[in-house]
Amino acid sequence: MAKRKKRSKSSREAGPEHELPGGFWRQVVAVLMIVLSIVMVMTWFGSGGSLLNNFHRASLFCIGYASYAVPVILVYLAVKIFRAVANRLPVAIWIASVVMILWLAGLFGLPTLNQPNPTGGLIGAGLNALVIQILTPSVAAFIYAVLIFITGIFILQVSPVAVFKSIANALKTSKKEDAKNAKIARAAEKSETADNSSVSVNINSGVAVAKHSAKEPVTPKPAPTPEKALMAVSDPDWKMPSFDLLTEKQIPADSGDIQKNANIIRSALAEFGIEVEMGDANIGPRVTQYTMRPPSGVNLSKILARDKELALNLAIDKIRIEAPIPGTRLVGVEIPNVRPASVNLRSILESPEWEKNLDSLSFAVGKDISGQSVIANLAKMPHLLIAGTTGSGKSVMTNTLLCSLLYHNSPSDMKLIIVDPKQVEMVQYNDIPHLLTPVINSTDKALSALKWAVNEMERRYSCIAEARVKKIEDYNAKMAKKSATVKDQDGNEQSHDGGKMPYIIILIDEMADLMMMAGKDLEALIVRIAQKGRAAGIHLVLATQRPEVKVITGLIKANVPARISFAVDSQVDSRIVLNSVGAEKLLGKGDMLMRTTEMMGKPRRIQGAFTPDIDIDRLTNFLREQRPPEYNDDVVSQPVQIKGLSSITGGSDDLGRKYDPDDPLVRKAIEITLKNGKFSTASLQTWLGKGHGYVAGLAIWLEQIGAIGPQNGNKPREILINSMEDFEQLVSAGPVD
Repeated sequence: MAKRKKRSKSSREAGPEHELPGGFWRQVVAVLMIVLSIVMVMTWFGSGGSLLNNFHRASLFCIGYASYAVPVILVYLAVKIFRAVANRLPVAIWIASVVMILWLAGLFGLPTLNQPNPTGGLIGAGLNALVIQILTPSVAAFIYAVLIFITGIFILQVSPVAVFKSIANALKTSKKEDAKNAKIARAAEKSETADNSSVSVNINSGVAVAKHSAKEPVTPKPAPTPEKALMAVSDPDWKMPSFDLLTEKQIPADSGDIQKNANIIRSALAEFGIEVEMGDANIGPRVTQYTMRPPSGVNLSKILARDKELALNLAIDKIRIEAPIPGTRLVGVEIPNVRPASVNLRSILESPEWEKNLDSLSFAVGKDISGQSVIANLAKMPHLLIAGTTGSGKSVMTNTLLCSLLYHNSPSDMKLIIVDPKQVEMVQYNDIPHLLTPVINSTDKALSALKWAVNEMERRYSCIAEARVKKIEDYNAKMAKKSATVKDQDGNEQSHDGGKMPYIIILIDEMADLMMMAGKDLEALIVRIAQKGRAAGIHLVLATQRPEVKVITGLIKANVPARISFAVDSQVDSRIVLNSVGAEKLLGKGDMLMRTTEMMGKPRRIQGAFTPDIDIDRLTNFLREQRPPEYNDDVVSQPVQIKGLSSITGGSDDLGRKYDPDDPLVRKAIEITLKNGKFSTASLQTWLGKGHGYVAGLAIWLEQIGAIGPQNGNKPREILINSMEDFEQLVSAGPVD
């Protein structure tokens, strides 16, 4: 029988150790503090036993009425222990709590000075015995109140300024703000019907209707001849809109417990061996940036890689780490506010930053992390690309841009071409006097407008070269010296600035829809304007919710350097728009990253300004009251081609009938078809050197006139003619019903 081997002590499995979680005993103390506070409250109503009642009488004897504040302080400290990092409170908080009880005992003891039963207890009486020798009771009460306030905000870890702001905001009731906004609305409505009660404006989707007078209908001025560039007549009677048309109400931000978040950031990085020194916290409208100084020699990639761990410890979804902050040796951690602040357009237009930017094409963007207003200049960009997913704030940004430009540009200074494929986003701007044409909703009219802009650009370059200047600003300054007098349609004399050229802003709200319909044609026109439009005063604003390579092509990116990215789905989309990551971590609803030629560095995080629909209606109604629109019919009547299919205006349902039977390409296609005995789109693309769109449209037209049969799956179409003579007879006979 084999001997059983004895198991050595080293081979025995060690039993499980009983380990307590971190901060266990401090949490137990916090629970006991809450229990003690409950018991103390029970003694107030005589619900305790003899021991507890004696304890209550002893506390009244020692600190007087201040004993009633002890349970409140204990509960607050217990909650702070549960929420603190490692459940540890600073010693200063404990000391401040004791000092708070002393100040309360002294304050409560002042009414019963030199009486047998002082309301401040023994401690309050002893403290007041020293204070009364220096101060009078009334002055001592004021000093006690100030000390209690300072100690209280020290315990609560808030700033005095924040307390005063909260009190001021509480005194302002919402009823007063609503009454003020209602007053503004009534004033706007009154101004619409005061002196110009005869003006009647009916806004229909895609249809411009404007009347200057009920007795005399408005007749648009004739369009300028193609040989001349677009000139403007100065308008000295034009009134700039008032800021009272915009909503003033704002909601302040709530950044949460800043000190707690700073401690969590420092402790979380310390767990990975990164000791940082916390700096200032910049409270912005949407996020709060916590700055920190890393030690010398640390690899910043280690800090950037800890974003998920920081988000977990802070219990939030997304954070953004900026390493380093441009122009500093600091690293920023951007944490969303508990409650974001509202940023309206009026607050930007009334800021000192707006007053400093008096350029014609300056527009409001929003407020940055530090709460400063951000103003951009479209003339310096010189073109702008806006991208972001649905609901991220892209359309709101375009409205803010347009409203900003309308606030300090008359129709003689700036003209607008607005393309809105969705037909609903820009309908509020119909019939304003700044428009060159009604808001465009179709692809062919959009291409026509861009083609007209290219021709207008060339005409302007001819005028600029003839004047021997380099850009539109110099041209207008030179022509301003050549004054003349002309009469408008009402017979009123107005000064003509010798051929002043207004700025032309082309805004395309949803570029992806147009690129899907006419990709190459649209791209070619956009690139042409982007390359040469700056000196001619023609600027592009392109917006899309699909930041894809097919939409934002390499040529467009190269010629549109200024970009704004709202929240996107992935890092790939962020790189397409900004050439860098970060946009995928944005919070939506106006949270953006902006990169311009002036920055040339990292994108700047900004909370975009919000312009409600009621403000846009007030502004556009104010503009319509002053002048009717003067549309230029040439803008949407240019001959264009969509994917090789000729189209002048209107729909593309009848595209096949636009083919010319005498066109050499058409006749060559018929000859190849007759020779091969079949109609093959792939073969014709090779022989003709045309794309699929041209050949597909040709097939539709040939089917309509009866030259070929209908489509039969993947098989070639049947040929219904035998010679070129048969083809000519079918053309002369017309399409087959």
